[in-house]
Amino acid sequence: MRYYFLLFVCCVFFNSCRSSGNEVRISVEHLNLDSVGLQLSHYMTGQEILDTMIPVADYVAVSGLPADMYIVTLRWPRTYIPHHYLKNRSFQDGLGTQYMVNKTFYIDSEQQPEYKFSFDHGLQVEEIEMNEVGEVNIDYGACENCKIADRYWKVYTDFLNRKDSAITKLSENYYSALAKKDTSSRRQYQQIEAYKSDVNTDDLFLNQFDQLTSSYSNNPVSSFFVYFQSNMDSKNNRYRANFEQLKGDAVSSPYYQKIAEKQRDK
Repeated sequence: MRYYFLLFVCCVFFNSCRSSGNEVRISVEHLNLDSVGLQLSHYMTGQEILDTMIPVADYVAVSGLPADMYIVTLRWPRTYIPHHYLKNRSFQDGLGTQYMVNKTFYIDSEQQPEYKFSFDHGLQVEEIEMNEVGEVNIDYGACENCKIADRYWKVYTDFLNRKDSAITKLSENYYSALAKKDTSSRRQYQQIEAYKSDVNTDDLFLNQFDQLTSSYSNNPVSSFFVYFQSNMDSKNNRYRANFEQLKGDAVSSPYYQKIAEKQRDK
């Protein structure tokens, strides 16, 4: 049995958007469950598109999705419950009974109508839960724009991993100073909190972002990420140089228009 959704796209975020009449089919494969919960939302607005249960190896079909960035959440009732969850209030309230995995991804139905989610082949649900696996694979098929989007997201992921490592190191220094009753511990704690709340990226990220924008300057995916970065880059407005590089199909993206509006307002 297939599940079909006709989406009348409500363009809350943009005055207009390119809606595709092509059907998008989303499936979950290679999972030893009968069915999973699947929620699909627009990444920038958070607008929920669908929330349903689908049989594993079957698909849900959605029509009318514009080429854009989305986030999917897969969920199922836990089969393995860690001991510390039993003492957790959220579990007692029912919030911890579901295992959930998120994936942000680009959809372009003109390039690829099918999007297949899976975990590493042979990985059982119990193993996923016990190891707290948070990565889900996706087969993009012929969608080159989707693969480009993943290259951009990897740059963000790598930066966040570097930041986590730096916070771990700072925390080790803080606890060491605290154990020694070093008066610098207060300053180190403040440094950690400031670093956690700082949304600005490092030079390596910026250089890699520049390289991607230069390589894909005529791609609408780049327009999305330059707009996304314009909201993150409060330090030096470096995104403006990336914006100047955009051309071709990137200029027709509604995200390009949003950046242009932002430029005019300044």
